Amino acid sequence: MLITCPTFLILNVVNIEFKIMIRKIVTFTLILISLTSTYSQNNSLFERLRAIKTSGSLTFYNVDGIAITSESMIYSYNDINLKMAYNLYNVSSEKKEKNITLRCENLFTRTKNVRSDKITQYNSYFFVKNKNNKVIVFHFGSINKTNKDFEIDFINLVIDNKIPKSCFSDRPINKINFASRIIEIEDNCNYANVNSIQCPFNGQMSWSLHENLSDAKKQVEYEFEITKSKKLGQLVKEEMINLNFEGINTIAKRVTFVVENNDTINIDLKSIEGKKLIIYYIAEKVRSYNISCVLSHWEDDKIASNGLPTLLSKIIQL
Repeated sequence: MLITCPTFLILNVVNIEFKIMIRKIVTFTLILISLTSTYSQNNSLFERLRAIKTSGSLTFYNVDGIAITSESMIYSYNDINLKMAYNLYNVSSEKKEKNITLRCENLFTRTKNVRSDKITQYNSYFFVKNKNNKVIVFHFGSINKTNKDFEIDFINLVIDNKIPKSCFSDRPINKINFASRIIEIEDNCNYANVNSIQCPFNGQMSWSLHENLSDAKKQVEYEFEITKSKKLGQLVKEEMINLNFEGINTIAKRVTFVVENNDTINIDLKSIEGKKLIIYYIAEKVRSYNISCVLSHWEDDKIASNGLPTLLSKIIQL
């Protein structure tokens, strides 16, 4: 005898299977979108990120005006060695917490330092157990802003060894990657920090690449306020001028300081008392990069006929 299945049961089974198939497709699509978004975000970050690895245990990073340091220690991750690390970074008395979103064992603390009525420096310290059960310390320093989600994402990238080699600058220095333009520089130039170059008698410059131009403009204003807060001397001139920055006509702030003798001056600066320091503050979009840039030179540096020392002449024209 032929047994037939009622039509409504067949339709019900088909409907259930269809719903399961749709659910799988939706789930796969959401995963794909998430992975694509993460890949895109990281690629954007890596385009802005620059780093320097020392011959020792320190690595320095700069992105979005945030200064980052990681130090890989030889000590095992335990209470005794963590206390040593706290002392080294002067946070022994600060309350430590665990961040549950980090993919490894950790303790962290955050501090802030009000340097003036316009400048507050934020610091985050993470003491993390790496894959070899050793202590690695991360420090994030920024002005007038903090990005807690970024800090976690960045630490995970470092721990998982996902920072591309293309983000790292060459040592010793004979050329720099300035917003994707490779610039040859003199042999006697040195790194003062990531994206910060000092060339004796030929000028100094520092820069950062930002996610948007608004952030870059804020950064140069913060840098100006920081310079004033150092009280190195008298601000004798402040003006907005037109200049050419990497082939783009823009407006920059130019200031002149005269170094003065006062109680806060460093003994190493006594020899430059009375000298003029000229500083340019620029924020502009160049080759799709949002750049904050500070360039400076002393009045008695090797000034060319264009009114600028060699290093600055490679970036700006008056």
